[in-house]
Amino acid sequence: MKKAIILSLILVSAAAVIASGVFFIQKLNQLPEINGDRNINQEPVKNQEAGIATPEYKKPEPEVSLIAVGDIMLSRTVEQLLVKQSDFTLPFKPLAGFLAGADIAFGNLETAIMAGRPILTGEFLFRADPKTVAGLTLAGFDVLSLANNHTPNFGQFGLQNTFAELEKSGIKYAGAGTNAAEAAKPVIIEKQGMKFGFLAYTYGQYIPKEYFASADRAGTNPMDLVKMKADVKSLRPRVDWLIVSMHVGTEYQLTPNEEQTKFARAAVEAGADVVLGHHPHVVQTFEKYKNGYIFYSLGNFVFDQLWSEETQEGLLAKIIFGQKEIKQIEFLPVKINKQFQPDFASASTSEKIISILKYPVQKQIRFRWDGKDFIESSGWQIILVKPADNYSVYQAADLDGDGRPEEAVVVDRIGYLIKNGKAVWKTDDGWQADNVIIGDFNNDKIPEVGFSLWKEGSYGPSKPFWVKENDKEISNHLFLYKLAETKNLASLQMVWGSSALDQPIKEMALGDFDADGKNELAVLENNNAPVVGAYCNTPLQGCLVNLSIWRFSDFIFFNVFKSRAGEFLGLKIFGDYIYVGE
Repeated sequence: MKKAIILSLILVSAAAVIASGVFFIQKLNQLPEINGDRNINQEPVKNQEAGIATPEYKKPEPEVSLIAVGDIMLSRTVEQLLVKQSDFTLPFKPLAGFLAGADIAFGNLETAIMAGRPILTGEFLFRADPKTVAGLTLAGFDVLSLANNHTPNFGQFGLQNTFAELEKSGIKYAGAGTNAAEAAKPVIIEKQGMKFGFLAYTYGQYIPKEYFASADRAGTNPMDLVKMKADVKSLRPRVDWLIVSMHVGTEYQLTPNEEQTKFARAAVEAGADVVLGHHPHVVQTFEKYKNGYIFYSLGNFVFDQLWSEETQEGLLAKIIFGQKEIKQIEFLPVKINKQFQPDFASASTSEKIISILKYPVQKQIRFRWDGKDFIESSGWQIILVKPADNYSVYQAADLDGDGRPEEAVVVDRIGYLIKNGKAVWKTDDGWQADNVIIGDFNNDKIPEVGFSLWKEGSYGPSKPFWVKENDKEISNHLFLYKLAETKNLASLQMVWGSSALDQPIKEMALGDFDADGKNELAVLENNNAPVVGAYCNTPLQGCLVNLSIWRFSDFIFFNVFKSRAGEFLGLKIFGDYIYVGE
């Protein structure tokens, strides 16, 4: 990473600096600063409430993200390493921040959780110390499938202990229970007003019959086509989204067998929206079947099968659900390292894993702080519902602590603050707003409302005393406001503003991207906009965009990272990752 550079200024008197307004400083081949006016917070509060018409605007449709991972085995050589390292969360550390960003995280746990002697390398009965549940908790798993051939390896006592340890940690489970009815019982999770139902099943061939639950015996939920279809049809009216997990398939084969396809497609025909496959220990194909999506095998996630490339590989499925439709599916290849830690795979390995899916996908770019720099990697996605635009035009947050969120919106390129359903402030006439976000830009623990907007002149509300006339060119600025209330009227007061930005902000988002406890500002910047006062229309005009990361310090935004130029769009923050499409 290039160091943030503090550029020297022409020496002027302190009074001149204070009077100079806000300005943008940049030197060729160096990373810039954006400096703000220290007296800008003395601008008068403009109470506009009485004269503002409240615009019509729509709140964004709620979305829920689900991440599903492959087989998780915490026994045998994995547990031996965890004990040696005295760290039972070790396998999950590289991706914990990413998984924790999901509204719902799902996986297949192939281990009984109970105390006992260490399981030796080469054994095929899996049991892990209860301390290993700390890793599942760190990763933020909400629901796990226990419908597999290893959870019952230690009988009734092992199953009961597994249930108790997961329940103690607040992790729900499907596909196993204290009796047949409990094993078949769905898990229902509600997020953003949407209900998600999970059912889980495991194959029966070569499995001891005592592994399966009965009326008076704990066990797993067996695959029975007729019963599964009845379960799905019964659950369908109770949930908005229905996910079926199946543990079946030929191990180490890259294509599904007939039993897999028959079961998965029957689940979709009965009403399942998504089918998630486990057991083959390698990634298998993906298909859209009628109105459903089938991942035949997600491969391994945490496992000690390091003896082949394919068994070290897995796939994370990230699915974005709207109220009525699945909006996006992302395919995130992972590879397990020698410490049994899955992490995002290299470009070449990812390409190979994606080719196994045999499904057309689009490339996406991710940036992640690795402790020293922001590192670029690739992912793939299918966009099922294309957003109308990539601008942030609606944000809501409780700015005054009264328990009711204020709303910042952009309507017809005018920025508004809405309080209690009424517009109480808007951007100045002649200004054109594009994006708005609410967050703690300057890390003072008080949220600001930030607008990216276009206006005449190179400066904010004040200009250097030696500048006699403000130029009339339309340019892009970033202005920050705080909620202010005078005479019982709410408004926004500007507390920081940039001068004209050489590279207009196309999209922006806040987050703690380097895990230092402080927010940074991520922006997509046009670096060759062909028209003053407008954006380059990626990719129709062949424009290029940079991802830049800015850090606020001492009233200045310092640029600490600038990516390569690309045809980037669709800036999103997920967990500890920054996403852009290309």
